[in-house]
Amino acid sequence: MDNPLVKEIRYLISETEKYLKETEYWVFKLRQNLFHWQNFLKMFDNDYIKQYGFEVDSSLMIDQFEAEYKDGVLKILIYDVPPVYKVNTQEDTFKWKDLITNAVNSLSEKPRFEKAHIHFEFYVPVSAFLKADTDNRMIKTIINQLVTCRVIPNDTMEHVKITLEGHASKNMFPKTIIKVSSYTPQPDPEIASRKPPNSQEKNNKKGKNKILLPVDNYK
Repeated sequence: MDNPLVKEIRYLISETEKYLKETEYWVFKLRQNLFHWQNFLKMFDNDYIKQYGFEVDSSLMIDQFEAEYKDGVLKILIYDVPPVYKVNTQEDTFKWKDLITNAVNSLSEKPRFEKAHIHFEFYVPVSAFLKADTDNRMIKTIINQLVTCRVIPNDTMEHVKITLEGHASKNMFPKTIIKVSSYTPQPDPEIASRKPPNSQEKNNKKGKNKILLPVDNYK
């Protein structure tokens, strides 16, 4: 017979796991609705509406950013963290594209990097309810937008090095810092030329098993 305490603990864990996943889902669902209604409100932010004395404020805290290009380093601070891929929405994609574009365009001197090291720092509020994966985030969208803004020529391995860093923060507001700087690739020639230990042995076996057909068969 099961121990009553064990049953209670098992039930508590099961319900908490369920609540965790539901909470995570609704947090990102609310974000989707937030951006949807912001875009809806922006439709009324035009000269036709303003002539009737209406002032429309569709701004959000996430729309704020800080950008600087100093000593050869581009630094962008955004008051949010990219969503994880599994809950990424079209609204999230458009929002982050706009943020990167607005940040780059706000600079008087437009940064250009032929070969770039892009470093991401995520500051995530300490919470028992949301997971904070460092790698499973909408990073490619951000890098692609840097290409679109001509900060980097493309995102191939020849031109881009990427590093990620995550921090827990007691501040309730999440933040992302994107740093872009020039770098010179330094591949290890010994590693580049290294072969698997048994690669030569396998090649020799393939040579021994090779079947030579008579020349007449090719006529």
